[in-house]
Parts: sequence; C-alpha cells; structure tokens
Amino acid sequence: MATLEHDGLRLSYADAGEGPPFVFQHGLGGDATQPASHAPTGRRLVTLECRGHGASPLGPEEALGFETFACDVLGLLDVLGLKRVVLGGISMGAGVALTLARLAPERVRALVLVRPAWLDRCWPRNLHVFGEIAALLREHEPAAAKVRFITRSREYQRIRILSPMTADSLISQFDRPCAHERAAVLERLPADRPMRPTDDWEALTMPALVVGARRDPVHPFSCAVALRDRLPSAVLHEVAPKERGEGQHRRAVAEAIDAFLAGVAPEEPAAPVAEARE
Repeated sequence: MATLEHDGLRLSYADAGEGPPFVFQHGLGGDATQPASHAPTGRRLVTLECRGHGASPLGPEEALGFETFACDVLGLLDVLGLKRVVLGGISMGAGVALTLARLAPERVRALVLVRPAWLDRCWPRNLHVFGEIAALLREHEPAAAKVRFITRSREYQRIRILSPMTADSLISQFDRPCAHERAAVLERLPADRPMRPTDDWEALTMPALVVGARRDPVHPFSCAVALRDRLPSAVLHEVAPKERGEGQHRRAVAEAIDAFLAGVAPEEPAAPVAEARE
C-alpha cells in the first residue's frame, strides 16, 4: 500500500499489477482487498481507500460524501498521471465512480458499476439498515452494539431470511477497526447520492457495464436495471448471487468485467506528475 497527501489528509491506496490501468473502488465499510478479489487479471489495478476506510483517516465528518470521495479519487489520478481511465466500483464504489463521471466526464473512458445500491435519492429503502447500525455504534461499544443488532433488529432478521451472506456482511460493520469513530461513514453516505434529480443522465455517454445479482436486499437488482436504463451506453450483466457460492460470484464478476474491458479502447500511456509516498 502507498499513500498520497490530498486535502490535508494522508490517504491510502493500492496500485498493483501491469497492463492497462483499471481504477476500481470498494464498497461501504470495505477496503482495497475487496476490488482486488473481484477484478480480472492482466491489468494494473488501482484502488483508493476512501476516507474512513482501510488505512485512510476519517477527516471532517461534514465532508464525508460522494463528491468528496470522487474528488479524492481525482487527486489520486492526478498523482499517478492517469488522464482518462476505465473507472469502476462495487456498491458504494459504484456510486463514487458514477459521481466522478458526473463531475469530470472527460476523465472517464468507461464505467464498471458492480452491485449498485444508490441512484439519485437520499436514504433509499435498501440502505436504511446502515443508519440503524450507525445509531447503535454511536450509543454503544461495538461488541454490545453488535449483540443488540443481531437480537433486536427486525431489519436484520428480514435480511437474514432473504440473504444470510448479506446479513453476515452487515454484522462485519461492527468488527471494523475504529468502528465507533467510523459510524459517521454509515450515516453520511446513505444520506447522500451520486446523482441529483436535476442531473442529465444522457450526458454520461461513456460505455458502461452494470453488474447485478438477485437475492441481495442491500443491492437490489432493480437498481442495476435502472442504471442500465438511464445511462445511454450501458449494458447489464446478471451474475449468480453470492448465496450460490461467493467464489463463483466473484469469478463471474471478474469474467464479466474482463469481457467488457476487452472491447474498450486501450488507455493512453501514463506519466506520473507527482511522487507518491510509500
């Protein structure tokens, strides 16, 4: 892992492999290991650990949101000398990629949006559970908050019935390092949105791959369908849900991305414009 200084913070990022660069962002509560487990081989994989994730500090709570995270990624692209890239993300990372495409479409060659959970509404129904987790972490120590969530949350019990693996991923939020301090991320991101109701979806003309799976109450397949319908150059690829085997799911995502990227024109050669700190 390496770090860069941006906006007064030292943010952590991964930059590994060779070949055309693919900037691939993690989900809410994740870190750089998540995109690495879903990405195809034979490419240079770049992932910024967003504020309050992985080894990156939280920074001011009021700054947490999709536009801040997207601007942080833009800062990393500048440091690495990447002018125009294939940009993607999983869940929250898909929202970060979509936000960056809205703010700076000239920097995005193509989009890869895996298991999206956000569109243009704050606090969509599928993300209410994160507010519940954040409130528990604000009021209790992580271990006690975790017990209360498992034993008292009706939303957790509903999700557990629909998708045990999704329920397990929610429980892991209580086990993150600095879970109490990072509850702000679980509050602020669901309260934000990558696109605003007044934004022009038709302006996002870059090729886009949307990857969705059914039986995922946090990442509804309907969200993937909506993105396919709203983005003018998007295609939708359905993969098997994680319930059928997490390894199979990850391989299917990587294969879908690999097939999509094979049809995207190669990136321009990159020349670093600044030196990153190890």
